[in-house]
Amino acid sequence: MTGTKAAQKGKKKISVITQAALLFAAALIMTGILASVVLYRTSIGTVMQTLTTRAQASAADVEGFIRQYPASEWLLNYWHDNGTEMDIEYDAVFDKDNETAAKLRLLVQRHPEFQAEYADTEDVLALPEEDRQLYAEIVYSWLITSVNQIQLYHGFDYLMCVCTDEPYDTETVLFIGAQKGQLRGDEKGQVYPVGKVIEVTPEQQKAIKKAAGGEPQTAYNEDGRYLDYYDSIGSAGGHDLLLILSQNVTTVHETTLSRAVYLALIDVMLLVVLACLCMLMMHKAVLSPMKKVQDSIRLYKDTKDSAAVIRNLTGVRTHNELEQLSEDVADMTREIDAYIDRIEQITSERERISTEMDLACRIQTSVLPNEFPAFPDRNEFDIYASMTPAREVGGDFYNFSLVDEDHLCLVIADVSGKSVPAALFMMAVKITIDHYAREGGSPAGILTKVNEAVCRHNPEEMFVTIWLGILDLKTGVLTAVNAGHEYPMVKEPDGDFELLRDRHGLVLGADPDVFYTDYEIRMKPGSKLFVYTDGLAEAQNVSGAMFGTEGILKVLNADKEGDAYTILRNMMDAAYSFAGEKEQFDDLTMMCLVYNGPKQDA
Repeated sequence: MTGTKAAQKGKKKISVITQAALLFAAALIMTGILASVVLYRTSIGTVMQTLTTRAQASAADVEGFIRQYPASEWLLNYWHDNGTEMDIEYDAVFDKDNETAAKLRLLVQRHPEFQAEYADTEDVLALPEEDRQLYAEIVYSWLITSVNQIQLYHGFDYLMCVCTDEPYDTETVLFIGAQKGQLRGDEKGQVYPVGKVIEVTPEQQKAIKKAAGGEPQTAYNEDGRYLDYYDSIGSAGGHDLLLILSQNVTTVHETTLSRAVYLALIDVMLLVVLACLCMLMMHKAVLSPMKKVQDSIRLYKDTKDSAAVIRNLTGVRTHNELEQLSEDVADMTREIDAYIDRIEQITSERERISTEMDLACRIQTSVLPNEFPAFPDRNEFDIYASMTPAREVGGDFYNFSLVDEDHLCLVIADVSGKSVPAALFMMAVKITIDHYAREGGSPAGILTKVNEAVCRHNPEEMFVTIWLGILDLKTGVLTAVNAGHEYPMVKEPDGDFELLRDRHGLVLGADPDVFYTDYEIRMKPGSKLFVYTDGLAEAQNVSGAMFGTEGILKVLNADKEGDAYTILRNMMDAAYSFAGEKEQFDDLTMMCLVYNGPKQDA
């Protein structure tokens, strides 16, 4: 102990004020970084929201320009199918004499009654094929002009309409706007003509897929310089049509980051001044009084002199929580001595209770059949059972015994509640069942008598579920009764284990006037019976899922030809594996019987 204290004194101590200063410095650095990140993300979010809003408005404008033509559906399909064959005049200025104006004059000369702005699909289909193409080229040039104006007004770098299909890994240009001075062509960086096929990135592919489903999306292009906005405007020729609006956001990111860093630095400087003032106040109002309390605690630890500690603590007068702390420490020193004696008494009492609980567990285990094979001289059947309590002692029990040379009595039960009360009630019920079983009679008659006895001596109004059966070893007829217990599971010689939904009576201990009814199970040589308590079916794993009767049947049928011990061992392993780290909540009791047929000579 002396060496330990010397080693502790030899360690270099760091004062609280120094630690606080280091903590403040780390906090300031983190605050600056977090402030920069938050400001940057907030600013970027605002800018991106503005871009999205502008994109939505632009998309609505473009779609409106398309839909203003009554034959818009025909036009979209025609442009998609024949775009590369059309003679298109891109980016025309219509206040001058141009090709589009000449095409319109030619179309009017051929069909004076035809009005290009108001023609519907029926009107267009009435035209010869050559004039349909002329009409499609005219409207395409008009649309490009409108798209250019929308793009210029909203300030987007690119505004286009594309066709796409599953799996949305490419997009085909239908029309695309251009700013003044931009070149149209197939090269990267140019404004693509109609029919140009563009490959997309995986991120763009996901956005296109969602947009085609009716959910507008945004995504960055391959180099991250442009933010693309995708919106669906229907379909053409069975292909999805999307409007794409692109904005170069590189400058936006750089400007926003610089502004965020500048504002974060101002915040940090203000925090430095505030931190210095707080450190000074903390030293005077907190650290000095706390040092007195600390010295008093050490004094008590070394000397256990309560009187000296109380005298030292009376000098702390801060009129705040530290003064209250000093008074609490003084009170604590008065109480610790009394607590030490009390703790010693409690420790002794707990050791005694633990010893008694271990003894109770051994006693409870000893009253249940626990030596196997239980009947080594009988070859008509094989039986195995187990009971694992959730606590030191439990409320489940099982029993099996030969009523006479040809009849085997089987019992499995589950008492309400847990621990000592359930264990005591379990012992009383077991003794009562054993008594009436020795007197003879049917299972229903035995349970009726047991229920009357239990109800007469049940001031705590506890109850118990029981399944009781008597097997005729010569005939294989199992006569049974079920008082609110779990359904048994039975296996025919050449079949699987199946749930037997037998008739249920009321639980024991609820009503003294209840009468129970027998039913029969005809066991053939090789038949098997598995009974259990609800602790098995209701075993839970860490996610709250239950093992359930389906899980029990699955385990039983996985090795259905095993003997009684193997079946129970497999079930126990499966239940614990299913529960994992989940603590056992209820007693786990089960019993398996294998009927081999009438007694055979050795």
